Amino acid sequence: MSEGVKLKQDGTVDASNITAFSTSIAAQTIIFLKLESATAAKYLEHGDKIDQFLMTPLQAMEIADALKNAAQAALSSISGSPMN
Repeated sequence: MSEGVKLKQDGTVDASNITAFSTSIAAQTIIFLKLESATAAKYLEHGDKIDQFLMTPLQAMEIADALKNAAQAALSSISGSPMN
């Protein structure tokens, strides 16, 4: 996995806000993930970009675990106490 982040020419992080997502199973063994995002503040309500990904069930579980761990750490830093 790449540890670096993509930057814009002005040096800020090139990232979009997720506005919606969906998942499904394709061909009984492939996980499908659709992410809708807003590339600018004016698109925050409905999003203006769609990215779609296919992954193995193991990859999906690894991503889910990483997201859960990051969310727990963020919530813990806000509340000052660890999440259970």
